[in-house]
Amino acid sequence: MSSGEAPSAAMLTVFSERRSDLVITAREDRADGVISLTLADPGGAQLPAWTPGAHIDLLLDDTVRQYSLCGPSGDQHLWRIAVLLDPGGRGGSVKVHQMLKVGDQLPSGVRATTFRCMPRRAISSSPEVSVSRRSCR
Repeated sequence: MSSGEAPSAAMLTVFSERRSDLVITAREDRADGVISLTLADPGGAQLPAWTPGAHIDLLLDDTVRQYSLCGPSGDQHLWRIAVLLDPGGRGGSVKVHQMLKVGDQLPSGVRATTFRCMPRRAISSSPEVSVSRRSCR
C-alpha cells in the first residue's frame, strides 16, 4: 500500500474498564472439558456494553488470562465466558476449572476489549478517526 492509500478497513480497539469486582453467579459444564462462568456486578450495577469479539482479562492470583465474552451481548447485567480446560497450557484454564465457583469474586481490573472494523468511508469521511489510531471514543 502506498503512503497516501487508505486501507479498505481499519482495526479499532474499544476499551471498557471495570475497576470493581465481579461475582460468579453461575458455573455450568457445557461440553467435555468446557465450563461457562456467568459474571455480574456484586451490587447489581450495569456492566459496560460489549459486542461480539470482546474479551475480558481475568486476574487469577498472579496470572492474567483473556477470555472471549459469549452469549447475548444486549444484557448489561451479565457477562458470560467459556473456558476449555488445557492441562498442558500455562495454567490459567486449570485455575479457572479448579479454583472458581459460584459466589467467588474476581478482583478489580477486569477489562472488556472489543475489536471493531470500520468501513473505509467512515475512516476517510471522519477527520477524528485515523487508521493508526488504536482506540476510539
